[in-house]
Amino acid sequence: MAVKRVKALAVLFLFISLQIVVFAITLHYYLTKTFLALRVIDQAPGYTNSSVVQPNRFLGHINSKYPDVRYTSPVAENSNLAFDNVTQTQGKVSLTLDKVTQSTGKVPSSTDCCIKADKKKLFLDVEFPPFVNYGQPDGPGEGGNATTWPANSLTKEDIVLKDKDYTTHFFDEWTSRKIAVHRSLPDDRRPECRIKYSNLPAASVIVVFHNEAWTTLLRSIHSVLDRTPIYLLQEIVLLDDFSDMEHLQEPLEAYIQHLDKVKLFRATKRLGLIRARNTAFDHSKGRIVVFLDSHIECFPGWLEPLIAPIHNDSTAVTFPSIELINGRTFGTGMNTKLERTVGGLMVHSLSFNWLYERKHNISQTLLYYPSPTMPGGLYAVSREWFSKLGKYDPEMDFWGGENIEMSFKTWMCGGSLLLSVCSHVGHIFRNINPNIGGIRLTYKNSIRVAEVWMDQYKHFFYEKLGYNIPDYGDVTSRVLLRKSLNCSDFGWYLQHVFPELKKSMDVFGHYYGEIRSVSENVCLTRQTNTIGIDSCRLGAVTQQWQYGSDKRITSGEFILGVRSEIKQEVEYWHIGIFHDRVFDKTVFVYWIYENQRLVNKKTGLCLQVNTRSRSVELKNCSNSSEDQQWKLTTRKQNQDAMKSRGVEIDWSV
Repeated sequence: MAVKRVKALAVLFLFISLQIVVFAITLHYYLTKTFLALRVIDQAPGYTNSSVVQPNRFLGHINSKYPDVRYTSPVAENSNLAFDNVTQTQGKVSLTLDKVTQSTGKVPSSTDCCIKADKKKLFLDVEFPPFVNYGQPDGPGEGGNATTWPANSLTKEDIVLKDKDYTTHFFDEWTSRKIAVHRSLPDDRRPECRIKYSNLPAASVIVVFHNEAWTTLLRSIHSVLDRTPIYLLQEIVLLDDFSDMEHLQEPLEAYIQHLDKVKLFRATKRLGLIRARNTAFDHSKGRIVVFLDSHIECFPGWLEPLIAPIHNDSTAVTFPSIELINGRTFGTGMNTKLERTVGGLMVHSLSFNWLYERKHNISQTLLYYPSPTMPGGLYAVSREWFSKLGKYDPEMDFWGGENIEMSFKTWMCGGSLLLSVCSHVGHIFRNINPNIGGIRLTYKNSIRVAEVWMDQYKHFFYEKLGYNIPDYGDVTSRVLLRKSLNCSDFGWYLQHVFPELKKSMDVFGHYYGEIRSVSENVCLTRQTNTIGIDSCRLGAVTQQWQYGSDKRITSGEFILGVRSEIKQEVEYWHIGIFHDRVFDKTVFVYWIYENQRLVNKKTGLCLQVNTRSRSVELKNCSNSSEDQQWKLTTRKQNQDAMKSRGVEIDWSV
């Protein structure tokens, strides 16, 4: 009998011990999450007891007690978020709890192209890089104001760090660290943009990044969370494209653990933006997907007008009014002047530009404007339509050309591309992409776009390349996709969507090719920031010029012009090349070609070769001077010359 009692007590003791162990592990887990939430605040310099950061100290308790709810932070003072005011009377905090729509999904294995970060992983000793969580109302960058530093306020160490950060990211991350990741932005929306929307579906927001700066990435994430109605945000899918910077490893995983709608996936090899976005799309769940860059800030009321047209028409693709965030001062705001500028195209490079010509022809009352192209960094699309269009071309490398492909096939396959006037998203524009490393980007992506979508008009692009076309891979599957969708031809796109481009691409009456001097065996040659002459080389890109009915001489995105300069009441004329998109009233770009002379329309002077200085100059016109005579190559002559080299050119395809 005694033996049975001992056995029973032993079993009871073992059971109680196991319960204690389970309780200890559970308590350790939730205390760690609470500790982590506190560290997100405590490691962020610049906050005070008066700032709205204290409620975040309850995150661990909230997440442990209510695993299916999230805390709605009241930081979007100008948005239409629904939340209760935070009160801190005698330590009592009023919180708004709302349901989170989350999909568990299958976690990709390590053999896949990416793995999902474990949000239950415990982090006990993670140091976050410096950042400011919440700022004072008049703090650096608040209200979108520019942040500048008087020269005498910076130490030598500060200057060194600023320069180092700029070299790394090509924006001033040192200044960004002084600006709160929850900073406020102005709400200057027009009255007609403040309408209420109903029955909109939740959207997945996709952000792909590679070695992004810490504070700009956090500010991107929080601007989405802070200014998006909870019921409209399905999730934020972060995809780390094989970053190797330390702050994007454990610190990032630890930081997002208390952000319930944020999911982090990591690529196991470098994918590039295009393939990474395809991968992130495959791991998203929303009926509508919004692609954003990793250095953006969403303005109040940004999402609803972006997804409303897609809710009504699943084949619509929308992009916001993109506001410039200054890369040095981080100043930004709603620029209403840019609201009516839609996307265009530079056909010589198949790259995006703004179609300023159409700006003045748009109604002031419309909230959406048809746009021939889009920038591509920020846009929304339905899951159904993006999938039907074949997503991004998976054979494209890294980045470039994917936005043009998306623009072409959206229109040509029965959809529409719309600029949303009422949606505003700020973006840090950089002249150089620091994340391609030593990768040599070619025209491969653009050539794939041209081969699949541009029909015979692809030759306008190939001319610029001098028909030196690199290997662009197999496009058979993309051509079959276009046929299966019964898409229109590129001529339809030019006629119905982009007539301005059709006008500039008119074959007849145009000269295209070299401009050769009659007196010397030299050709007009585009040089770095200037114009000169050089020995003629068939197909040389820098010697390919177009002269058409608009009376302008262009080479790619550059234009031949004359600049006026007045010195001591004497006007001087300087010939050079200028960017085609720069509208400068002191530059005169129209030329009359007659009797083999190129006469500048404004000055009445003739273009003359100077063989001694290997340059060109403007002189009074002379009928007898061969130095002022030029032979312009017609497009047919240029094509015949290319065919003599064995290049296949067929404009009737």
